Amino acid sequence: MGEERAALYPSVYCSVLKKLEALTGKRVHELFDLCIGTSTGALLVALLIAQRKPLDEVLEIYLELSKEVFGGRSVLAMGRFVWKQHRYSTQTWEEVLQNTCQEHRMADLSCHDNSPLIAFVSSVVNHEVVHPYVFRSYDLPYVSNKKEVYRGGYVHYVWEGLRASTAAPSYFREVALGGDVHVDGALLYNNPTALGVREAKRVWPDDQLHCVVSIGSGKLPWQYRSIEAKPPSLFDTMNHVIAGATETETTHLTLTDLLKKDVYYRFNPNIKEITPLDAINSEVLQNLILQTDSFIRKNSSKFQSCSKALLLEPVDNCHKTPTWNNINKLLGEK
Repeated sequence: MGEERAALYPSVYCSVLKKLEALTGKRVHELFDLCIGTSTGALLVALLIAQRKPLDEVLEIYLELSKEVFGGRSVLAMGRFVWKQHRYSTQTWEEVLQNTCQEHRMADLSCHDNSPLIAFVSSVVNHEVVHPYVFRSYDLPYVSNKKEVYRGGYVHYVWEGLRASTAAPSYFREVALGGDVHVDGALLYNNPTALGVREAKRVWPDDQLHCVVSIGSGKLPWQYRSIEAKPPSLFDTMNHVIAGATETETTHLTLTDLLKKDVYYRFNPNIKEITPLDAINSEVLQNLILQTDSFIRKNSSKFQSCSKALLLEPVDNCHKTPTWNNINKLLGEK
């Protein structure tokens, strides 16, 4: 999962996952070996996988957190944006994350038997090239004479990883960690599925991919619109750059071509409108739930096929915590 949107969009994730739980008879943390998320998706992964909370409780917690953080959106939020270039209190958001995650480090999330590996994605912006950073609950196997392309680590606190992954520009201040300045992972990986596939292949290089599930936060029906052929304004250009950077369906189309149909499943319902990240409205929430339920009914055969793939017993010796002993040893030496 991944994809940053409004505070209400976790209802889409939870509805899709609730259907998969009903079809398989298993909880979310029992269905996957590795879970990766960006921004909103990262926080949901922490609640669902790390803390193993039920889906209904996760949605309730998320809505309460959103009200606490985004409660004063209008005049106060715009005033803060003018003076500080971010709309909401970063201190409040950090306190919320610290209270939610307590003092656990990323490596702590993989210390339980049969615990899925977990990863959050942020974007590092204070180097010559903007690049992703992967907060991992695991260590990658060492490969001689080969430098890891995607930087990351497991020593950060969980709340720090979430703070970095959710640092949406103009909403929250960027965060500095160990010489890197992080902003929202959606800047580079709004759909982190391909990165998750790569992480899985790095951890289990000799194993087959059995089932890849990607859950989006909803998309508008695509329409081709012809517009006047003239140079765009600077404002339009910036909007196009942001839209292109955070676009999610290109990754989906690429994975559709690369992975087998009975391995890769993408669930991303059509929605009628996109609401702001800080929108909190019970009517919008109800409409999202209704639209997602309609999507689930129309794609029942796809959900059935996915649930069967999730229940297949892997023939590989895939272990969910392959490097915990090494991580524990390293952490003990620090």
